[in-house]
Amino acid sequence: MDTVSRAKRSKIMSAIKSTGTRSTELRLRGWLISKGIRGWTTNGRGLPGAPDIVFPKKKLAIFVDGCFWHGCAHCTRNLRPQSNKKYWEKKIAGNMRRDQKQNRELKKHGWEIARIWEHDVRLMPKSCQTRMLRKIQK
Repeated sequence: MDTVSRAKRSKIMSAIKSTGTRSTELRLRGWLISKGIRGWTTNGRGLPGAPDIVFPKKKLAIFVDGCFWHGCAHCTRNLRPQSNKKYWEKKIAGNMRRDQKQNRELKKHGWEIARIWEHDVRLMPKSCQTRMLRKIQK
């Protein structure tokens, strides 16, 4: 059972930012800047899914997926709310389907895609940086 009212939970969840999160997106962007990597922009609004980091000339779209909202297999069972389970299962499954559809659309138009999990950015930043560098240098 939830420890706060439905209205309070709704207010808490709606306050969660979808872009510019300090623990993930801003860390990766800071790393790009510190390495002098150029040619990228943020929040590709004209692309399916508005990727978090976009290298237009390389046609590379990078998404930083929050473990809760995108259904991370490693983290979801610990994060999923115990109240209103059906709603959250449906919501997260819908997000996952949307992610797959966005990937298909981008690939269809010749884009390379990298999806990085929030927990990887926080717990294994070096491996995320290495992965991004490989994609960028392709």
